Amino acid sequence: NKKRNPDFNQILYEKIKKNLIKIFQQVPKKDELIWIGDFKKDGSYPIHKSYKKSKWAISPGIGNSTTFEEELVKNGISVTMLDLEKYKPKNLLKAYPEFCEFIPKFISSENSEDTISLKELINEKNSNDGILQIDIEGSEWKLLRDTSIDVIKKASILIIELHNFHELILPSQAEDKIKVLEKILNNYTV
Repeated sequence: NKKRNPDFNQILYEKIKKNLIKIFQQVPKKDELIWIGDFKKDGSYPIHKSYKKSKWAISPGIGNSTTFEEELVKNGISVTMLDLEKYKPKNLLKAYPEFCEFIPKFISSENSEDTISLKELINEKNSNDGILQIDIEGSEWKLLRDTSIDVIKKASILIIELHNFHELILPSQAEDKIKVLEKILNNYTV
C-alpha cells in the first residue's frame, strides 16, 4: 500500500502510534481494576474498583450471559439491558425487578422501530454517575462516532469491547476509527 498512498500511510501510522502510546501511558495499576462477569463465556469485563459508586448502567448486546449485569445489580446499580427478545433475562428481572430493565431493541445513535438511541437512554438517567458498557459486535464504532461526546460523557465509566481492529489498515476505515478513538481518549482515561 505504500506505493499507492505513502502520505496517508505515514499520517495513519503517526496517529495510531500517538493513540497507542496515550493508551498505554494511562493504563491503571493492576490493583485498581477488577474483572466481573462470567470468565468462561463472553461477557466479563475489567472495571475500575470504584464502579460500586455508580447509580446506573446501560448494557446493550447482553446475549446469553448476564453475570456482569447481575454483579452490578447486586451492588445496587440499576441496569438497563438491551438485545433481542430471545435474550430477555427473565430470572434476573424476576430476582431484581427494582434494579433491572430490559428493552428488546438494539442501541443506536437514532430511534427506529428496532433501535433506541443512546442519547434517549442516557438522558432518562438523573445523574452522571453511570456505567456505559458497549459490546455490540462491531457496531460500537458507528454508535460512538454518531453520538455526541456530551451524551457519552454522562457515563462516568465507559467499558467498550472494540471489534474489527484489523480495519485500521484500510484507508477507507482507518480515519473514521482513529477519530472515534481520539474522541474517547480525549474525554476518558484508560
